[in-house]
Amino acid sequence: MSIWSEIRKQARLCHDKVSASGASLPTAEDLLAAAEEHTGIHRQKLPPNDALLDGADAIYNPDHKCIYYSAATDPVLARFHIAHEYAHPLLSGYKSNRFNWLQTSPKSLSQPIS
Repeated sequence: MSIWSEIRKQARLCHDKVSASGASLPTAEDLLAAAEEHTGIHRQKLPPNDALLDGADAIYNPDHKCIYYSAATDPVLARFHIAHEYAHPLLSGYKSNRFNWLQTSPKSLSQPIS
């Protein structure tokens, strides 16, 4: 199994866990709230020039257990950035050491998503 297949599998498992509690399709905000509850990593909107963002639209700070995101970013795009930031600790050892990005083959990273 390629690394991207494993990442998609883990994403589906997280999504299914959140979706299992309700009959309807969860909203993006529902998924982010569940990720916050599951990980204990909070979200905080900051002014776009805040030093904690370090020039990014969103950033995960493991020392603060917080995802900081720019108030200037469109809310739909901000939710995407936040979801992306939640994936970093989930896939790189927050709950497990499943992935070791330093030992990942560049060839596997270039595999197309299908």
